[in-house]
Amino acid sequence: MITGFDPTLTLPITAAAQATYAANPIPELPASQFQVLGGSLYAGTGGQPRNLIASEWMWLPRVGVAYQWNDKTVIRGGYGLYFDTLNVLNFSADQFGFSRTTSTTVTTDAGVNWGFPAAASPANLKSPLVDPFPVRADGSRHDAPVGNALGSMARAGRGFGYTDYSQPRAAATLAHRRAAPVRR
Repeated sequence: MITGFDPTLTLPITAAAQATYAANPIPELPASQFQVLGGSLYAGTGGQPRNLIASEWMWLPRVGVAYQWNDKTVIRGGYGLYFDTLNVLNFSADQFGFSRTTSTTVTTDAGVNWGFPAAASPANLKSPLVDPFPVRADGSRHDAPVGNALGSMARAGRGFGYTDYSQPRAAATLAHRRAAPVRR
């Protein structure tokens, strides 16, 4: 899981990119100001431990009082401090590199020819779903996830986003309440 971004991290491509830019800089940005820095940090690597559940240890004080004035009136009051959720439907851990989609090219010419073995070809009245991931020339059937092998280069050249783990506070109070009259 990617847990952070270090904006000062030197990447494996930093020296080569800066040297290439220095050979042909644009007038708007001198070569001395062109910097290629910043990279992803995976959990347990890079000396950056991060406690992802720190925001769950929140003190949420509540206090309440109740007083029965008479047999028809109860006075209640209270105060509570609550936190909003992180909206669990829109939040998930960034597991970039730990999942990968395997795509199989079935045809490149709209079905005239098929990239499957003849045994699994619609021309032979066989469904391509008989073996949707045929053995490739390298002996594999699926694209293996790279995990954290890309290290700081995991998101190089792509955008980087993060979730703000701070949660908004909300206060609630209870006013007095009059009980319904009791008929005897």
